[in-house]
Amino acid sequence: MSKEEPEYGYLDSTDESSSEEGAPGSLPRDFNSRLSSLREEKETSVSEYYSVINEIRGMANGGDAGGIREKHYHKWSDEDFTKLLEELGEK
Repeated sequence: MSKEEPEYGYLDSTDESSSEEGAPGSLPRDFNSRLSSLREEKETSVSEYYSVINEIRGMANGGDAGGIREKHYHKWSDEDFTKLLEELGEK
């Protein structure tokens, strides 16, 4: 069975759960793959990259980005999105 890529350039993370839920300081298991895919996207599609960065900024501030967070990143905290922005140099 193949997975389809959802809208907004995000890869589906619904089957990749967070590491040790509730563990202080732990990042979601799919954090590094998201970081890598965004770095690649910055090189290949700058306008799409900045569109996604704006959505991530909103989610870092508690937003849902039109349902994206609930559907694909429901286990990510605001701090996880902030860390992602920092790692990308976008904070």
